[in-house]
Amino acid sequence: TDQDNDTIRKLTPEGAGWVVSTIGGVPKVPGSADGTGANALFNRPWGIAVGPGGILYIADFANDTVRMGVPAPPAGPPLRVSLNGNHVVLSWPASAAGFVVQETSSLSSSPTWNSVTNGWVAAGDQLFLTNAIEGASMFYRLKKQ
Repeated sequence: TDQDNDTIRKLTPEGAGWVVSTIGGVPKVPGSADGTGANALFNRPWGIAVGPGGILYIADFANDTVRMGVPAPPAGPPLRVSLNGNHVVLSWPASAAGFVVQETSSLSSSPTWNSVTNGWVAAGDQLFLTNAIEGASMFYRLKKQ
């Protein structure tokens, strides 16, 4: 905890040093709000413990409370989109085992996503899918199965 800045920080080793990132709270903005990232506010967080499943228990000293936080799930592999003439080219790391490309023609409140199971090719450490641009818009995502 970074009590003087009212934040929860994460230290990650990088090269010969460390990268410091704020995972909860807003520096120098005391408050009392549950949430994630900058939506969570603390007032002199004093201590932290990690429980089963990575749940964080934070002693929020000046608010006289213990807060519970759930770490955000790790980001998935990137899905890159580019244009090549009248084709859209999707690419993602071949190491993304357990992920599938899905497509939908609408981003309504409950879109229907369909898995794209054929047409992709491997080249080096990337997988590629090329589709012709025709008519209606199409939206894509890389989803863990």
